[in-house]
Amino acid sequence: MAWTACLYFVVTFFFTLSVWSQEPPTGVKANKFIIKTQIDKSGKAIATTEIEFIVESEVGRTALTNYRVHFSGSKDNFRLLETYSDTMGQKSKVSPGSITVSEHQTLQEGLSDLKQVVIPISGVGIGSRVVISYQITTPAAISGHLSEVLALANDSLAKEEFYLYESDLPIKFISQGVTPYFSEKTYIQKNSKGEPEKYFLEFRPTEIGYATIGKNNETGIIYISTSPDWNSIREYFSSQYQKVWNDRLPQPLQDIVKKIAPLTTPQEQIEVASLELSKIIAYSGNWKSNEGKFIPQKFSSLIKSKMGDCKDYSSALVAILRQVGFEAFPALTFRSRQYLGMEYLEKLKEVPNIASFNHAIVWAKDKNNKVWWVDPTNPLVIAGTIASDILGNFSLILDGASQDVVFLPAENLMPNDTSIEYVIKLNPDNSVESNGKILLNEVSYNSIGLIEKAHGLDFVKNVINYIISPGAKLDMSLKKEAIEKVPRYDFQFVSKSLIYEETKKYKKFYLPHPALVQLHSIEANRASYVGEIGTFKVVTKIEKAQAVETYSEDCYTRTPWFEVDRVVENKEDYILVTDTIKTKQRTISKKQASDADFNEKLNSVHDCTRNMLITLSLDPSLKTEEQLKKEKDLGPDVYSMTEQDAKRIRELSKGAEYSFVGPKKLLKYYSLKLKQEPNNPEYLVRKAQAITDLGYLSGRKYDQAFLEDSISLIDKAYDLKQKKYDKLIYQNRISTHIKQKKYKLAGQDLKVMSESEKEDRFLVYSLSADLAYAQEAYELAEQWLRASEKIAKTQEEKESFYRSMSHVLTGQNKIAEAIKFSEELLKTDPNNAWKYHNVAILYNMQKDYDKVIEYEKKALAITEFGMAKRTLSEAYLAKAFALKPAPPLIDPRLPTSVGVQKIAMAAPVKFDKQSYETLLLESINADSENKECLIELITFYSTEMLQGTDWKTPSQKANIYLEQLRKVDAQHPLLGTLSSVLQMYTKVVEQRLPSKSN
Repeated sequence: MAWTACLYFVVTFFFTLSVWSQEPPTGVKANKFIIKTQIDKSGKAIATTEIEFIVESEVGRTALTNYRVHFSGSKDNFRLLETYSDTMGQKSKVSPGSITVSEHQTLQEGLSDLKQVVIPISGVGIGSRVVISYQITTPAAISGHLSEVLALANDSLAKEEFYLYESDLPIKFISQGVTPYFSEKTYIQKNSKGEPEKYFLEFRPTEIGYATIGKNNETGIIYISTSPDWNSIREYFSSQYQKVWNDRLPQPLQDIVKKIAPLTTPQEQIEVASLELSKIIAYSGNWKSNEGKFIPQKFSSLIKSKMGDCKDYSSALVAILRQVGFEAFPALTFRSRQYLGMEYLEKLKEVPNIASFNHAIVWAKDKNNKVWWVDPTNPLVIAGTIASDILGNFSLILDGASQDVVFLPAENLMPNDTSIEYVIKLNPDNSVESNGKILLNEVSYNSIGLIEKAHGLDFVKNVINYIISPGAKLDMSLKKEAIEKVPRYDFQFVSKSLIYEETKKYKKFYLPHPALVQLHSIEANRASYVGEIGTFKVVTKIEKAQAVETYSEDCYTRTPWFEVDRVVENKEDYILVTDTIKTKQRTISKKQASDADFNEKLNSVHDCTRNMLITLSLDPSLKTEEQLKKEKDLGPDVYSMTEQDAKRIRELSKGAEYSFVGPKKLLKYYSLKLKQEPNNPEYLVRKAQAITDLGYLSGRKYDQAFLEDSISLIDKAYDLKQKKYDKLIYQNRISTHIKQKKYKLAGQDLKVMSESEKEDRFLVYSLSADLAYAQEAYELAEQWLRASEKIAKTQEEKESFYRSMSHVLTGQNKIAEAIKFSEELLKTDPNNAWKYHNVAILYNMQKDYDKVIEYEKKALAITEFGMAKRTLSEAYLAKAFALKPAPPLIDPRLPTSVGVQKIAMAAPVKFDKQSYETLLLESINADSENKECLIELITFYSTEMLQGTDWKTPSQKANIYLEQLRKVDAQHPLLGTLSSVLQMYTKVVEQRLPSKSN
């Protein structure tokens, strides 16, 4: 997790021209919000805004009395049109001479040309209609190039709202997150010769947009441009920068050249030049003019003012590096936009647009033709290392020759590593005191340093608070200590909200895993930025306390994108909690996010984020019989366990009751043993087994990310044994390679095992069957199993045979025979919930849902576990679908008003609604997160609104399940549609009701 995954959006602002859909003030109703933008052949844009409000409260009246508008550029760019209040037919017009226009500075790093207009509107009362209209003119930065960013949100929409562009130049655009809440439309007006004359682009709220106001709020971003290509933009800026380089290099810059010339490596030359440049130029920009936004200062002006921004730093560093033999050019890029995902960036680069850029860095090539990307504005400049929010973005190199943009490196040579260490002191009144430090490497310091540079030290303090304790406010102080190259941040805090206490005998400490912040960001954006590659570690020491059950507080999870761990250890007189997030992949692609097992992979991370409380004390008298049984079964804590205890837990883990807890305890135990004996082959393999089991339990199949960890431990044991045959190592190596689908490697090891293992031939035959089964050679697998049956001696071997035969027969679609073998397993252990679940799965394949329900209920009567609940829920849902008439009651994917009216007028469909509803409710009771069932419940109750006499009760139920679906999956593609359907159905029902006058 990088600091960028937490909170910050660094404002380095000199190119972007933005229009945001203006949110209406509180206490008013928006009847109209229209923006019509006309673009001429020079690229100049004139945007006419028309707004109409109805005042509904005193708050709204006050807000409209002095209405505010913001724009960029000269004061002359704003023109007030007809604006007035209408109160009971009395109009009060606003004179253009009464408005005030002032500077509106919001940036810490420099001066912008942002203006604020205050429009005084008199005669406003509650119930007044207020009409506001004005024009804003935006000159083109480059002749013929309109560049604009439009942001649209559905958190509030006017009754009549749209955005229209009418252009003399061809328009290109790219949008993200706009549909389905807004429609997008383009069309062309031709002249009498059939040639294009005008180009139009239009955005309007959709039915779904209106239906989801305040419920499923989304902000869409649209990049609009009339630029013909990237090269025309490059040529313009290259020529402007060249004028700066034509000046003689001032003496302070020449002194830097002299200082770096004797240095022996390009890296030293770049880093020393950047450091020396920062000593004579303070970061500050003046973006009050068009030139100030886009063109660097002349060197003479830069040295005189001793202040500059990214383009000034970059142009100066380019000039310096050229003097010592580098080929160097400025490169335009942008901060933070990689959060939109690589797929979107690929599309964005297809729309040439000046507004894409808000930052400038340096591209340099040394005498050995090695390319260096350098950001001279970083708090600590490292050659070849750029800030995490720039990595992977595209860039326009101002070399005057290239034809396209290029993508920056996706990762730095050095990882982004951060460690937070702090100590907690518990007070008798349940308040806590703490002191700690943040240790950074060069890359991570650039991330946190940019936060500090843009927003100040207090903002860094807020970020630390959010990471340590997102749900609690900490009274914190923070100071920065200079330590060699990279500073250290020291902090202290006190809080009264970190101890959760139910009784005097029961106390818990609030300690959420820092992955909670990262996970929230990922789930909110679905396909998004994960963080910069590296490790983020938080170590918490809680003094004079002991955790009740450390392994149950632990977590261990692996995904393709990041690894998340929590280790809780009881020391002599304190608890040590080590939380780790290791980011392996910077982004989650849309394809990955749409995979069926995406949520299951994230669910394994929830194991670390759901449990936010560390149990510090628990009176024995409060323990339930179930807790006491669990303690007895699992034996002593991990610090005093023996190998005999570990063996017993492995046996217990075969049952559903301890299938998850057992591997967690074994993982903790063998991790501790490996600290004492890091090269013990057996401990390495046993730890690998625990990881593999946890990976299986994280979803419906073995998770490859867990298996990568497992095989690395097994391979280490394999190497320690110098690749000589060892039964435990080879058994687990073969089994893991099969799960990884590395069949060739598994076969090679199996050959060695077959030749070496003389005693346990049953195991050799079983593994041979596993390899054949994995490759769908079912007949061969069955032959191996039949051979193993003849030599099976122990009860465990017989159970293994029954289990494997059931799998092989299932692969051959001989489900009835497979059930017989699975039921034989039940006879050997009738109290094993897993075995009932496995039989239920087979009956599910036969679509014998009554049997599925019977066996899953038996499994859940022994112990509750997610897989059984899910299968039970799906069985009830399948039985409900069997009652459902065709065609479907409604299709929520087609929410048209006409379709709704047809359903409303249609005769009620006859079927057993009571049984259907009962089965749906049984399904959702079994698994409250069954999305298909939630959609079906919403659909059913929506239809009941139209076809029943009591419409309010089904409406309430439909809305309850709609909210439940939103909690389960806030990004579900049908959320907006279902909301729209409900809203339209309500309108249909209300239109049927007799009017009050009747």
